[in-house]
Amino acid sequence: MVTLQVVDAFIKSLRVSGQDHVANVFHRESDHVTMSEAHYQTLNRTTRELCEFLEPRDGLVDVLVRDHIFIESNRQSVLSRSSPGEMAREVVSTLQRRPDDAFAMFIAALRETNQPHVEFILTGNGSPPMSSEHRRTLQTATNKLCDCLDPENGVLTRLLEADVLTSHDVQRCRRPTEDVWKVYELVEILVRKPDHAFDDLISAVNYTGQSHVTQVLTGNSDRVPLAEEIRRQLTRSRSKLVKLIDSTWSGLVTELIERGVFSDYDRQRVMKGEKSDYDRSEMILDLIAKKSQWAFEQFIAALENTNQGHVVVELIGCDLEARVLTNQTVGEEVEGTLRQLMHEVLVTETKQTETGEALAANGVSIAAVNLGSIVIVFRCTDIESLDNLKELYRSETLDALLMRDFCPQFTERGLEWVRLRVEEKEFERCQNRFEELKPMSVKHRQALESAAELFNSEIQVYVIEPSCFSYNLTAITVLDLIQSEIALFDPPTPKTPP
Repeated sequence: MVTLQVVDAFIKSLRVSGQDHVANVFHRESDHVTMSEAHYQTLNRTTRELCEFLEPRDGLVDVLVRDHIFIESNRQSVLSRSSPGEMAREVVSTLQRRPDDAFAMFIAALRETNQPHVEFILTGNGSPPMSSEHRRTLQTATNKLCDCLDPENGVLTRLLEADVLTSHDVQRCRRPTEDVWKVYELVEILVRKPDHAFDDLISAVNYTGQSHVTQVLTGNSDRVPLAEEIRRQLTRSRSKLVKLIDSTWSGLVTELIERGVFSDYDRQRVMKGEKSDYDRSEMILDLIAKKSQWAFEQFIAALENTNQGHVVVELIGCDLEARVLTNQTVGEEVEGTLRQLMHEVLVTETKQTETGEALAANGVSIAAVNLGSIVIVFRCTDIESLDNLKELYRSETLDALLMRDFCPQFTERGLEWVRLRVEEKEFERCQNRFEELKPMSVKHRQALESAAELFNSEIQVYVIEPSCFSYNLTAITVLDLIQSEIALFDPPTPKTPP
């Protein structure tokens, strides 16, 4: 039998442990009452959404402890859960056992920790949480975002300034060392934010020169991510490219900045610290891989402009232009539509064609279909693929393939035939380019590396063309320059050679 003394002791223990609202059920001594049915059911009804959007880690639990809604054991119980969703569920369960005024104080804590979208779920006031459409877009595009989004290139800073991310969010994004996990973390954080966070992300990537990410998320951008074949080629040729690219003496980084490819963030990541030329080249390739197709074409132009055409040949081979001729009865409108269709099918590869399959089998791709008169830019990876393209062209096999792939769609609009015209000098130019810009052989490279070990002492180097200049360089530095086939760099004051 429960005695009055036992009941009194129980009530006293409730008050000592901060549960006046429960003690008042037995003996009312204060205004604290158990949570109202309305508030209790509100928390019940919205639990699923709260688990999707509530962020307990960014100071919320600390505020609840400070305001005596939670005690320290509640805080530890919440933060010990394995995921934000499970933490949120524990917060809801604990709140439902607190007094009724805890609901209003919880709303105030949400405002203090910048979670107006969670307040909206509970009360209808504040900012709506991210829509299902935007959440689904971010989640389904995550793998693609890992390929092309560079969060450290100003995006995290912009989102922090816009109050989309908290300082805790930014720390969580920066905790992983690999970029791919930083993007995963960013997506996980963003899908728990207000709906305007999606538009704020679009603004951030556009502002930081990553509008190709906008193309991935909305389809509304004139810049597209780097083509998968180019990305694969960067990976396949990486060990060769890092040895060939001169990122120290050529002015490549400056050229990329002037062309709008690199930001100041990029420059700092490439040049900061005492990196070797190989390390800088690796960083450059990592950054280029995340940029747009336009940025890659500018990278190729920058290499050409810094006397590194041999790197271009190793990376993409040689481009060759061919005009597409049609019967004279075809008007400009039909020709423009034909050009657009050829670009979509042959360049972006929206569907398989006999033309594309035949070219791929011979080591040839199509880099572009240009405006004006239709001009197809073929890309040959080596001399063998150039010879294959010659054979396909001279045998009129390409003409037949193009007619089968594209004429049927335009027959009723007057298109009777299409043919290619390639100037013989185009073939000769590509042949010469492959021969003249062949990268240094492994045998010669190994010979130079062996020589560097023997002659690693300070030597005088005199560059006679275009002028006479004197340098103090170590043998290893000189041999590195030779290996990269670099002939020119910014000179100091001219001296007369002996």
